[in-house]
Amino acid sequence: MRRSWTICSVAQGLGIPAVDITDDPWLVAYHVKELTSRLPACLNIRTCRILWHAGTGCDGPPEWNRFDLIKTTMKELGLGQQATRIETETERIVQEQWEKQLRMSSERPHALT
Repeated sequence: MRRSWTICSVAQGLGIPAVDITDDPWLVAYHVKELTSRLPACLNIRTCRILWHAGTGCDGPPEWNRFDLIKTTMKELGLGQQATRIETETERIVQEQWEKQLRMSSERPHALT
């Protein structure tokens, strides 16, 4: 970490409930449920990267991919169709939001023009 503060400590300093967790889907679901009644809230989810940041070097691919591990586990639990549906729906929503932001950006006058 390159700084002495965390986003959760800033949120808590402003009186906002905050949790710093890993990207475990069950942990995320638990904290979302817990924080829903206390909005606004900050949920900082630390993720496992598939690719390195530019400039930090690379010593090969990661040893494991959490996304693939979770999908495999869900299939083993008989939840493969639900996992596929969630992934497909999430991709659709993200794509729609991306396109919406691009449209909004192109419609706004640019400050430097």
